[in-house]
Amino acid sequence: MKHSQQGLTLVELMIALLLGLLLSFAAIQLLVSNQRTFSLQEAVAGVNEDGQTVLRYIAADIRNAGRGGQIEGFVQPVVLALSVDDSEGNPVAFQSTDGGANGNDVLVVSYLAQRACQGADLTAGGANPEGEIVVNRYFVVDDSLWCASVRQLEGGGYAALAPNAVELISGVDSFQVLYGVDGSLNGEIGATRFVSATDLAAADSVVSIRVGLLLRSSDTTLPVPAGGQTVSVLDQQVVTPEDRAIRRVFSTTAQVRNVYWDGI
Repeated sequence: MKHSQQGLTLVELMIALLLGLLLSFAAIQLLVSNQRTFSLQEAVAGVNEDGQTVLRYIAADIRNAGRGGQIEGFVQPVVLALSVDDSEGNPVAFQSTDGGANGNDVLVVSYLAQRACQGADLTAGGANPEGEIVVNRYFVVDDSLWCASVRQLEGGGYAALAPNAVELISGVDSFQVLYGVDGSLNGEIGATRFVSATDLAAADSVVSIRVGLLLRSSDTTLPVPAGGQTVSVLDQQVVTPEDRAIRRVFSTTAQVRNVYWDGI
């Protein structure tokens, strides 16, 4: 008599369950690996995009620095000493400074502009279609890079623009600035040395400005090795904390197109 199979033996069932578990484990591992790779790529792309965008924004301001109107002509591109009350009446030092070791620098540039970094229209009312002399201050507070602007009044002095400041980017571990000074009186533009704001004198002819940024991703749990690192940002050595954030250094050198030719 022929006997047909009625079911699985215990051994066959255990083998089938084991194979199913192995396949499920492989699928879960593949899913987790893809999620980690996606998070890492997203963080790297976000940091790169933020760094390049903010450097292009600052470089555009640097290229405009020193531009005056038909009456003013040339204005000092880099501001070293200026105190202005903000829109709330609090005194603010609008001057380029060197943050020193483990500190962030402050960059302050001035030029004839039609719009301030907060978005204020400086041609409103049509009184001066060319705009007004504006002073833009770039500084870091609470790991964010901010920009604040004041405008020069016709009768002298300066007036704050509201809001007091706007946030450009977050996740800033270091913001450093060096100034290219032309020390050769040969009628040709060329930086002979780069100095910090501490070593910059009011009589120096600034022909270029170099900006460095150390940015980190917002996600500090990425699948990258933990541990502090020493990173060079222009003239500073920055020690990063022990976390799992992605960090990148960005730097650019922009030429100051409006210079005082008698000092070149």
